[in-house]
Amino acid sequence: MKSSMNFKYYFTIYVIFLSTFSLFSSTLSLAQSTTWTGAANNTNWTDAGNWSAGVPTATSNVTIANAAFQPIISTTVTINSLTINNLSTLNVNGGGSLTVNTNISNNGTLNLNNGSITVNGNLTNSSTGTLTTATSQTFTLAGDLTNNNNLTSNGNFVLSGSGLQTISGIGITSFATLNKTNGTLIFDQNATITQNFIIPTTLTTNVNASFSLTLEGNLTNNGILNMGASSILVFAGSTNSTVSGTGTFNLQNVNVNKNSATLSLDNDITINGVLNVGTNATFTLNSGNITNIVGNSTILGTLNINTNRSLTASANITNNGTISGTATNANLILQGTTNQNISGAGTCNVFSFTLSKTAGIVTLNTTLAITGAGSSLTIPNGVTFTVGTLGDLGIT
Repeated sequence: MKSSMNFKYYFTIYVIFLSTFSLFSSTLSLAQSTTWTGAANNTNWTDAGNWSAGVPTATSNVTIANAAFQPIISTTVTINSLTINNLSTLNVNGGGSLTVNTNISNNGTLNLNNGSITVNGNLTNSSTGTLTTATSQTFTLAGDLTNNNNLTSNGNFVLSGSGLQTISGIGITSFATLNKTNGTLIFDQNATITQNFIIPTTLTTNVNASFSLTLEGNLTNNGILNMGASSILVFAGSTNSTVSGTGTFNLQNVNVNKNSATLSLDNDITINGVLNVGTNATFTLNSGNITNIVGNSTILGTLNINTNRSLTASANITNNGTISGTATNANLILQGTTNQNISGAGTCNVFSFTLSKTAGIVTLNTTLAITGAGSSLTIPNGVTFTVGTLGDLGIT
Protein backbone atom coordinates (compact mmCIF):
# COMPACT_ATOMS: atom_id res chain seq x y z
CA MET A 1 0.00 0.00 0.00
CA LYS A 2 2.80 2.39 0.97
CA SER A 3 4.69 1.60 -2.25
CA SER A 4 1.58 2.31 -4.30
CA MET A 5 1.06 5.67 -2.56
CA ASN A 6 4.68 6.64 -3.14
CA PHE A 7 4.33 5.80 -6.82
CA LYS A 8 1.23 7.99 -7.12
CA TYR A 9 2.98 10.82 -5.27
CA TYR A 10 6.07 10.79 -7.44
CA PHE A 11 4.03 10.29 -10.59
CA THR A 12 1.93 13.34 -9.72
CA ILE A 13 5.06 15.44 -9.09
CA TYR A 14 6.49 14.24 -12.42
CA VAL A 15 3.33 15.20 -14.32
CA ILE A 16 3.26 18.64 -12.69
CA PHE A 17 6.92 19.14 -13.59
CA LEU A 18 6.36 18.11 -17.19
CA SER A 19 3.30 20.37 -17.49
CA THR A 20 5.14 23.33 -15.99
CA PHE A 21 8.17 22.76 -18.19
CA SER A 22 5.98 22.38 -21.27
CA LEU A 23 4.10 25.60 -20.48
CA PHE A 24 7.39 27.43 -19.83
CA SER A 25 8.85 26.11 -23.07
CA SER A 26 5.73 27.11 -25.01
CA THR A 27 5.88 30.59 -23.53
CA LEU A 28 9.50 30.90 -24.58
CA SER A 29 8.75 29.68 -28.10
CA LEU A 30 5.87 32.13 -28.43
CA ALA A 31 7.70 35.20 -27.12
CA GLN A 32 11.38 35.06 -28.03
CA SER A 33 13.29 38.34 -27.99
CA THR A 34 16.39 39.26 -29.91
CA THR A 35 18.22 42.57 -30.30
CA TRP A 36 20.35 43.82 -33.17
CA THR A 37 23.94 44.40 -32.03
CA GLY A 38 25.78 44.59 -35.37
CA ALA A 39 28.62 42.66 -33.71
CA ALA A 40 29.42 40.85 -36.96
CA ASN A 41 30.34 44.24 -38.46
CA ASN A 42 27.97 44.03 -41.42
CA THR A 43 24.36 44.92 -42.28
CA ASN A 44 23.23 41.35 -42.98
CA TRP A 45 19.89 40.61 -41.28
CA THR A 46 20.45 36.85 -41.56
CA ASP A 47 23.89 36.82 -39.90
CA ALA A 48 23.39 35.35 -36.42
CA GLY A 49 26.49 37.22 -35.23
CA ASN A 50 24.54 40.48 -35.48
CA TRP A 51 21.89 39.38 -32.97
CA SER A 52 21.83 38.94 -29.21
CA ALA A 53 19.74 35.76 -29.38
CA GLY A 54 19.93 34.55 -32.95
CA VAL A 55 18.36 35.54 -36.26
CA PRO A 56 14.71 36.58 -35.74
CA THR A 57 11.91 34.17 -36.58
CA ALA A 58 8.15 34.61 -36.92
CA THR A 59 7.80 34.41 -33.12
CA SER A 60 10.55 36.94 -32.33
CA ASN A 61 10.07 40.27 -30.64
CA VAL A 62 12.78 42.26 -32.38
CA THR A 63 14.60 45.38 -31.17
CA ILE A 64 16.88 47.41 -33.43
CA ALA A 65 19.52 49.06 -31.26
CA ASN A 66 21.99 51.75 -32.28
CA ALA A 67 25.19 50.23 -33.69
CA ALA A 68 27.95 51.08 -36.15
CA PHE A 69 26.29 48.77 -38.68
CA GLN A 70 22.50 48.96 -39.04
CA PRO A 71 20.38 46.14 -40.53
CA ILE A 72 19.15 45.88 -44.11
CA ILE A 73 16.34 43.53 -45.11
CA SER A 74 16.64 42.29 -48.71
CA THR A 75 14.88 38.93 -48.34
CA THR A 76 11.50 37.75 -47.04
CA VAL A 77 11.31 38.26 -43.27
CA THR A 78 8.48 37.59 -40.80
CA ILE A 79 8.68 38.56 -37.12
CA ASN A 80 6.27 38.96 -34.23
CA SER A 81 6.91 42.59 -33.22
CA LEU A 82 9.40 45.33 -34.00
CA THR A 83 10.86 48.12 -31.87
CA ILE A 84 13.35 50.55 -33.42
CA ASN A 85 15.28 52.47 -30.78
CA ASN A 86 16.14 56.15 -30.96
CA LEU A 87 19.08 56.86 -33.32
CA SER A 88 18.65 53.40 -34.89
CA THR A 89 17.76 52.63 -38.52
CA LEU A 90 16.14 49.76 -40.38
CA ASN A 91 16.19 49.72 -44.20
CA VAL A 92 14.14 47.47 -46.48
CA ASN A 93 16.05 47.29 -49.77
CA GLY A 94 16.44 45.14 -52.87
CA GLY A 95 12.88 43.94 -53.07
CA GLY A 96 12.87 42.74 -49.47
CA SER A 97 9.65 41.96 -47.66
CA LEU A 98 8.97 42.52 -43.95
CA THR A 99 5.86 41.16 -42.23
CA VAL A 100 5.22 42.08 -38.60
CA ASN A 101 2.55 39.90 -37.01
CA THR A 102 1.67 42.42 -34.29
CA ASN A 103 2.93 45.99 -33.76
CA ILE A 104 5.72 48.34 -34.78
CA SER A 105 7.07 50.96 -32.36
CA ASN A 106 9.41 53.28 -34.25
CA ASN A 107 11.60 55.61 -32.21
CA GLY A 108 14.32 55.85 -34.85
CA THR A 109 14.25 55.59 -38.65
CA LEU A 110 12.36 53.10 -40.80
CA ASN A 111 12.98 53.32 -44.55
CA LEU A 112 11.04 51.31 -47.14
CA ASN A 113 13.34 51.88 -50.10
CA ASN A 114 12.51 48.93 -52.33
CA GLY A 115 10.11 46.18 -51.31
CA SER A 116 7.11 45.94 -48.99
CA ILE A 117 6.16 46.14 -45.33
CA THR A 118 3.04 44.53 -43.85
CA VAL A 119 1.97 45.24 -40.27
CA ASN A 120 -0.88 43.15 -38.89
CA GLY A 121 -1.23 45.31 -35.78
CA ASN A 122 -0.66 48.98 -34.96
CA LEU A 123 2.08 51.36 -36.08
CA THR A 124 3.40 53.98 -33.65
CA ASN A 125 5.84 56.60 -34.86
CA SER A 126 7.12 58.37 -31.73
CA SER A 127 8.33 61.96 -31.31
CA THR A 128 11.80 60.78 -32.44
CA GLY A 129 10.57 58.43 -35.18
CA THR A 130 10.83 58.93 -38.94
CA LEU A 131 9.15 56.67 -41.47
CA THR A 132 9.74 57.09 -45.22
CA THR A 133 8.55 54.96 -48.11
CA ALA A 134 9.89 55.36 -51.65
CA THR A 135 7.85 55.80 -54.82
CA SER A 136 5.90 52.70 -55.96
CA GLN A 137 6.54 50.79 -52.71
CA THR A 138 3.65 49.43 -50.63
CA PHE A 139 3.17 49.72 -46.88
CA THR A 140 0.17 47.75 -45.55
CA LEU A 141 -1.27 48.38 -42.09
CA ALA A 142 -4.13 46.42 -40.49
CA GLY A 143 -4.40 48.47 -37.31
CA ASP A 144 -4.18 52.10 -36.22
CA LEU A 145 -1.50 54.64 -37.12
CA THR A 146 -0.12 57.06 -34.53
CA ASN A 147 2.40 59.55 -35.88
CA ASN A 148 4.04 62.04 -33.54
CA ASN A 149 6.94 63.10 -35.77
CA ASN A 150 7.47 62.58 -39.51
CA LEU A 151 5.77 60.08 -41.78
CA THR A 152 6.22 60.51 -45.54
CA SER A 153 4.80 57.82 -47.79
CA ASN A 154 5.81 58.43 -51.41
CA GLY A 155 4.33 55.10 -52.45
CA ASN A 156 1.09 53.27 -51.75
CA PHE A 157 -0.13 53.21 -48.14
CA VAL A 158 -2.83 50.57 -47.68
CA LEU A 159 -5.11 50.39 -44.64
CA SER A 160 -6.18 46.75 -44.83
CA GLY A 161 -8.44 46.51 -41.78
CA SER A 162 -12.10 45.78 -42.48
CA GLY A 163 -13.42 47.85 -39.57
CA LEU A 164 -12.43 51.09 -37.87
CA GLN A 165 -8.91 52.46 -38.39
CA THR A 166 -7.62 55.73 -36.96
CA ILE A 167 -4.80 58.03 -38.06
CA SER A 168 -3.78 60.17 -35.08
CA GLY A 169 -0.90 62.04 -33.47
CA ILE A 170 0.74 65.45 -33.64
CA GLY A 171 3.31 64.80 -36.36
CA ILE A 172 3.55 65.67 -40.05
CA THR A 173 1.75 62.97 -42.03
CA SER A 174 1.88 62.82 -45.82
CA PHE A 175 0.73 60.09 -48.22
CA ALA A 176 1.11 59.85 -51.98
CA THR A 177 -1.83 57.45 -52.14
CA LEU A 178 -3.93 56.25 -49.22
CA ASN A 179 -6.28 53.31 -49.79
CA LYS A 180 -8.89 51.69 -47.57
CA THR A 181 -11.63 49.50 -49.04
CA ASN A 182 -14.30 49.36 -46.35
CA GLY A 183 -15.20 50.18 -42.78
CA THR A 184 -14.47 53.57 -41.24
CA LEU A 185 -11.36 55.73 -41.55
CA ILE A 186 -10.86 58.45 -38.94
CA PHE A 187 -8.37 61.30 -39.29
CA ASP A 188 -7.59 62.53 -35.79
CA GLN A 189 -4.69 64.70 -36.97
CA ASN A 190 -3.81 66.89 -39.96
CA ALA A 191 -2.86 64.88 -43.03
CA THR A 192 -1.92 65.43 -46.68
CA ILE A 193 -2.59 63.18 -49.69
CA THR A 194 -0.54 64.28 -52.69
CA GLN A 195 -2.21 62.08 -55.31
CA ASN A 196 -5.81 60.99 -55.90
CA PHE A 197 -8.02 60.08 -52.94
CA ILE A 198 -10.86 57.66 -53.59
CA ILE A 199 -13.60 56.89 -51.06
CA PRO A 200 -15.36 53.69 -52.21
CA THR A 201 -19.04 52.98 -51.57
CA THR A 202 -18.19 50.77 -48.58
CA LEU A 203 -16.07 53.36 -46.75
CA THR A 204 -16.92 56.19 -44.37
CA THR A 205 -14.19 58.79 -43.89
CA ASN A 206 -14.34 61.11 -40.89
CA VAL A 207 -12.06 64.10 -40.30
CA ASN A 208 -12.43 65.01 -36.65
CA ALA A 209 -13.10 68.51 -35.37
CA SER A 210 -10.49 71.23 -35.99
CA PHE A 211 -8.23 69.05 -38.15
CA SER A 212 -7.44 69.55 -41.83
CA LEU A 213 -7.26 67.13 -44.74
CA THR A 214 -5.20 68.48 -47.63
CA LEU A 215 -5.69 66.94 -51.09
CA GLU A 216 -3.42 67.67 -54.04
CA GLY A 217 -5.04 65.26 -56.50
CA ASN A 218 -8.60 64.31 -57.41
CA LEU A 219 -11.24 63.58 -54.78
CA THR A 220 -13.67 60.85 -55.81
CA ASN A 221 -16.26 60.23 -53.12
CA ASN A 222 -18.63 57.34 -53.68
CA GLY A 223 -19.03 56.65 -49.96
CA ILE A 224 -19.36 59.13 -47.09
CA LEU A 225 -17.08 62.04 -46.22
CA ASN A 226 -17.79 63.68 -42.87
CA MET A 227 -15.85 66.80 -41.92
CA GLY A 228 -16.08 67.65 -38.21
CA ALA A 229 -16.83 71.05 -36.72
CA SER A 230 -14.19 73.67 -37.60
CA SER A 231 -12.35 71.15 -39.79
CA ILE A 232 -10.91 72.24 -43.14
CA LEU A 233 -10.88 70.43 -46.47
CA VAL A 234 -7.96 71.95 -48.38
CA PHE A 235 -7.37 71.57 -52.12
CA ALA A 236 -3.73 72.34 -52.88
CA GLY A 237 -1.00 71.46 -55.36
CA SER A 238 0.08 72.81 -58.74
CA THR A 239 -1.88 70.43 -61.00
CA ASN A 240 -5.54 70.58 -62.03
CA SER A 241 -7.87 68.34 -60.06
CA THR A 242 -11.55 67.46 -59.73
CA VAL A 243 -14.16 66.74 -57.06
CA SER A 244 -16.60 64.06 -58.14
CA GLY A 245 -18.53 60.99 -57.02
CA THR A 246 -21.97 59.80 -56.07
CA GLY A 247 -21.38 59.75 -52.32
CA THR A 248 -22.34 61.99 -49.42
CA PHE A 249 -20.37 65.17 -48.73
CA ASN A 250 -20.78 66.64 -45.24
CA LEU A 251 -18.38 69.57 -45.47
CA GLN A 252 -17.43 72.35 -43.07
CA ASN A 253 -14.75 74.80 -44.23
CA VAL A 254 -13.29 74.54 -47.73
CA ASN A 255 -10.05 76.19 -48.83
CA VAL A 256 -9.10 76.13 -52.51
CA ASN A 257 -5.37 76.88 -52.43
CA LYS A 258 -4.32 75.55 -55.81
CA ASN A 259 -1.05 77.04 -57.10
CA SER A 260 -1.76 78.37 -60.61
CA ALA A 261 -4.08 75.40 -61.15
CA THR A 262 -7.82 74.68 -61.30
CA LEU A 263 -10.15 72.73 -59.06
CA SER A 264 -13.25 71.57 -60.96
CA LEU A 265 -16.45 70.69 -59.15
CA ASP A 266 -18.34 67.87 -60.89
CA ASN A 267 -21.05 67.15 -58.32
CA ASP A 268 -23.26 69.16 -55.99
CA ILE A 269 -21.95 70.09 -52.55
CA THR A 270 -23.07 72.10 -49.54
CA ILE A 271 -20.45 73.96 -47.50
CA ASN A 272 -21.55 74.32 -43.88
CA GLY A 273 -18.67 76.63 -43.03
CA VAL A 274 -16.71 79.13 -45.12
CA LEU A 275 -15.30 79.04 -48.65
CA ASN A 276 -11.87 80.55 -49.37
CA VAL A 277 -10.37 80.68 -52.86
CA GLY A 278 -6.66 81.56 -52.73
CA THR A 279 -4.82 84.17 -54.76
CA ASN A 280 -3.38 81.87 -57.44
CA ALA A 281 -6.24 79.38 -57.45
CA THR A 282 -9.12 78.82 -59.86
CA PHE A 283 -12.31 77.13 -58.67
CA THR A 284 -14.72 76.12 -61.43
CA LEU A 285 -18.28 74.92 -60.96
CA ASN A 286 -18.03 72.61 -63.94
CA SER A 287 -20.92 70.13 -63.80
CA GLY A 288 -21.72 70.60 -60.12
CA ASN A 289 -23.41 73.27 -58.04
CA ILE A 290 -22.69 74.74 -54.63
CA THR A 291 -26.15 74.38 -53.14
CA ASN A 292 -25.32 76.54 -50.13
CA ILE A 293 -22.43 78.23 -48.36
CA VAL A 294 -23.49 78.76 -44.77
CA GLY A 295 -20.48 80.87 -43.74
CA ASN A 296 -18.74 83.80 -45.39
CA SER A 297 -16.93 83.44 -48.71
CA THR A 298 -13.61 85.09 -49.57
CA ILE A 299 -12.45 85.09 -53.18
CA LEU A 300 -8.85 86.12 -53.85
CA GLY A 301 -8.36 84.08 -57.00
CA THR A 302 -10.90 83.10 -59.67
CA LEU A 303 -14.32 81.53 -59.21
CA ASN A 304 -15.99 80.33 -62.44
CA ILE A 305 -19.68 79.43 -62.69
CA ASN A 306 -20.28 77.39 -65.85
CA THR A 307 -23.41 77.01 -68.02
CA ASN A 308 -26.50 76.00 -66.01
CA ARG A 309 -24.50 75.99 -62.77
CA SER A 310 -25.23 77.98 -59.64
CA LEU A 311 -23.54 79.16 -56.48
CA THR A 312 -25.84 79.78 -53.51
CA ALA A 313 -24.71 81.63 -50.39
CA SER A 314 -26.43 82.39 -47.09
CA ALA A 315 -23.74 84.75 -45.77
CA ASN A 316 -21.43 87.50 -47.01
CA ILE A 317 -19.16 87.35 -50.07
CA THR A 318 -15.89 89.28 -50.20
CA ASN A 319 -14.46 89.30 -53.70
CA ASN A 320 -10.97 90.65 -54.24
CA GLY A 321 -10.38 88.37 -57.20
CA THR A 322 -12.69 87.41 -60.06
CA ILE A 323 -16.16 85.87 -60.09
CA SER A 324 -17.01 84.89 -63.64
CA GLY A 325 -20.42 83.45 -64.45
CA THR A 326 -21.34 84.87 -67.84
CA ALA A 327 -22.22 81.50 -69.42
CA THR A 328 -25.92 80.94 -70.14
CA ASN A 329 -27.95 80.37 -66.97
CA ALA A 330 -24.93 80.74 -64.71
CA ASN A 331 -26.50 81.96 -61.51
CA LEU A 332 -25.24 83.66 -58.35
CA ILE A 333 -27.88 83.22 -55.64
CA LEU A 334 -28.19 84.79 -52.18
CA GLN A 335 -30.66 83.12 -49.84
CA GLY A 336 -31.92 83.24 -46.26
CA THR A 337 -33.53 85.96 -44.17
CA THR A 338 -30.50 87.75 -42.71
CA ASN A 339 -28.76 90.81 -44.13
CA GLN A 340 -25.97 90.05 -46.61
CA ASN A 341 -23.13 92.05 -48.09
CA ILE A 342 -21.17 91.59 -51.32
CA SER A 343 -17.95 93.59 -51.17
CA GLY A 344 -14.37 93.73 -52.35
CA ALA A 345 -12.19 95.28 -55.05
CA GLY A 346 -12.52 92.39 -57.48
CA THR A 347 -14.53 91.82 -60.65
CA CYS A 348 -17.91 90.07 -60.66
CA ASN A 349 -19.64 89.27 -63.96
CA VAL A 350 -22.65 86.94 -63.94
CA PHE A 351 -25.50 85.92 -66.22
CA SER A 352 -28.11 85.87 -63.46
CA PHE A 353 -28.15 87.36 -59.99
CA THR A 354 -31.00 86.06 -57.83
CA LEU A 355 -32.04 87.10 -54.35
CA SER A 356 -33.85 83.96 -53.22
CA LYS A 357 -34.78 85.55 -49.91
CA THR A 358 -37.97 86.24 -48.04
CA ALA A 359 -36.57 89.07 -45.93
CA GLY A 360 -33.43 91.05 -45.23
CA ILE A 361 -31.23 93.64 -46.89
CA VAL A 362 -28.58 92.87 -49.53
CA THR A 363 -25.92 95.55 -49.91
CA LEU A 364 -23.67 95.71 -52.97
CA ASN A 365 -20.29 97.25 -52.17
CA THR A 366 -18.39 95.97 -55.19
CA THR A 367 -18.70 96.04 -58.97
CA LEU A 368 -21.35 93.66 -60.30
CA ALA A 369 -22.11 93.26 -63.99
CA ILE A 370 -25.13 91.23 -65.09
CA THR A 371 -24.55 90.45 -68.71
CA GLY A 372 -25.70 88.33 -71.65
CA ALA A 373 -28.83 87.88 -73.75
CA GLY A 374 -31.62 86.82 -71.40
CA SER A 375 -29.66 87.68 -68.27
CA SER A 376 -31.64 88.61 -65.18
CA LEU A 377 -31.72 90.31 -61.79
CA THR A 378 -34.37 88.91 -59.44
CA ILE A 379 -35.46 90.80 -56.30
CA PRO A 380 -38.54 89.34 -54.56
CA ASN A 381 -41.06 91.20 -52.43
CA GLY A 382 -39.93 91.84 -48.89
CA VAL A 383 -36.25 92.06 -49.80
CA THR A 384 -34.26 95.28 -50.10
CA PHE A 385 -31.35 95.51 -52.55
CA THR A 386 -29.04 98.46 -51.97
CA VAL A 387 -26.08 99.64 -54.01
CA GLY A 388 -23.65 101.00 -51.43
CA THR A 389 -21.18 103.83 -51.76
CA LEU A 390 -18.52 101.39 -52.97
CA GLY A 391 -20.90 99.50 -55.23
CA ASP A 392 -21.47 99.63 -58.98
CA LEU A 393 -24.27 97.71 -60.72
CA GLY A 394 -24.37 97.22 -64.47
CA ILE A 395 -26.99 95.30 -66.46
CA THR A 396 -26.38 94.71 -70.18
